[in-house]
Amino acid sequence: MSVIRCRQCGESQNVEIRRFLDNNGKRKVAVTCDIIVHAKPVTTVMDDPDTPDSSIGAGGDSLVHDLGLYSKLVKVVYGFKHPVEYGIVEHELAAAYPKEYRELWDRQGHASTHPDSSYTLSTYLASLLGTLTREQSLSQLDTDCTVPWSNSSSASAWSHPERIDKPVLSWAEYAEAEDLDPASWPATAELSATADA
Repeated sequence: MSVIRCRQCGESQNVEIRRFLDNNGKRKVAVTCDIIVHAKPVTTVMDDPDTPDSSIGAGGDSLVHDLGLYSKLVKVVYGFKHPVEYGIVEHELAAAYPKEYRELWDRQGHASTHPDSSYTLSTYLASLLGTLTREQSLSQLDTDCTVPWSNSSSASAWSHPERIDKPVLSWAEYAEAEDLDPASWPATAELSATADA
């Protein structure tokens, strides 16, 4: 592993390092240093020196980059103070970025509206979340599945890495708190209705 230093003072011991992917899939490192020589903590961003000079998704998946999905998924997950079941991540992404969600649905469909599809937008987004976990931007754990469109009894939950030990918020709990029907999937119900019109 390379020694990563603060770009302003050269310190390498007392720095906080966070690895992440930018919207082009390039591995980056954010270095925060708060030693006394700085009036306040400073953060600098640089290419990750411990990864090969290639991008995630090289080989043709420009959709993730065109829609900026890596940073948007991280932003959604970091908006919660504890791990959340996958369905919450997808619902929040659809609510915050309806144009991007619509494009994913148009291209790949969804299990709630395209039950015969083996690879849907949910599968695609889960694979991106898995990539972010391998890059240590997110943490993943297993939980019970409460989303209505899944046939599985287990699901993934996603979290800021420092919040992984907190209890998981399920889709059913979230939907009830947000006054949604936990047995429905509001994002695709609306898309389906506009597509049929």
